[in-house]
Amino acid sequence: MASRYGVFGAAGAASATAATAGIMKVDNAATILSVPHIYEFGIGPGAAAEDSNYTCQIKRQTTAGTWTAVTPSPLDPASAASKATAGRVSTAAGTADVVLMSFGFNQRGGYRWVSVPGGEFVMASANSNGIILEYITVQGTAVNIAHMMFFE
Repeated sequence: MASRYGVFGAAGAASATAATAGIMKVDNAATILSVPHIYEFGIGPGAAAEDSNYTCQIKRQTTAGTWTAVTPSPLDPASAASKATAGRVSTAAGTADVVLMSFGFNQRGGYRWVSVPGGEFVMASANSNGIILEYITVQGTAVNIAHMMFFE
């Protein structure tokens, strides 16, 4: 069985502006290549959630952009460190073009996606390529959204 990792964090102020729309990403480092498969993600209320609606997308990324770094946590303590890198809250957009999924949710209810076996989002094995979760439309701007991604 492949090693599995989790990435967790809190979103910044909700924004549909390209540079700051990124919520979470998993990608290949510039020098170490891997082929992570994202098999689950979730997004939902943090502390003091408000009654706001959001639309998000999962997209392929071909250049990294600038994000706050997050260290992937191994779900099995015996696993080695992840070869993939991760980030939350983008401050400068990378190139993300192919939309893999789009969904809407109310912040108080959140949204969780779990793949069927063989239906995972698969990253390209190329430098700085990855999968991102980003806002498309936002109703509120609260920072009360938490998110997670699991990959192997």
